[in-house]
Amino acid sequence: MRTNLVSSNGFTLIEVIVVAGLIGVLLAFLLPATTSFMNSGRVDGASNVLVADVHYARSLATSQRLTYQIRFKSTGYAVMCVTPPSTVLTRTLPSGVTCAASDTAWFYPWGLTKAISVTFSNTHSSDVLNLAANGSVTH
Repeated sequence: MRTNLVSSNGFTLIEVIVVAGLIGVLLAFLLPATTSFMNSGRVDGASNVLVADVHYARSLATSQRLTYQIRFKSTGYAVMCVTPPSTVLTRTLPSGVTCAASDTAWFYPWGLTKAISVTFSNTHSSDVLNLAANGSVTH
């Protein structure tokens, strides 16, 4: 007597379609949250880089006994030595992030700075950095 054994290895087409549909629904819910998180991360990243560059410019000013400044534009900023005039570094902001500053940041040889505020923003978030006269930065 012969018996037919049916192998049940693998998935049926209906099972694959159901799993793909569930994954599609989950992605539809998660995509907007992920996009918003990534956009706010770009603003936070730009803010953190500026904080590091502020400390760098201040340390250059005090160690070299020269005046430095950070000049801002909407797409980035540059750290510059005032006398002799030279550009130390230039930063371009991440895609979609803009910058607005109340003034040029000045760093004097004796360690003090000119107090300003800088706003980084995109369509989803913003971050305001305040540079105090003593060189401290808060957000």
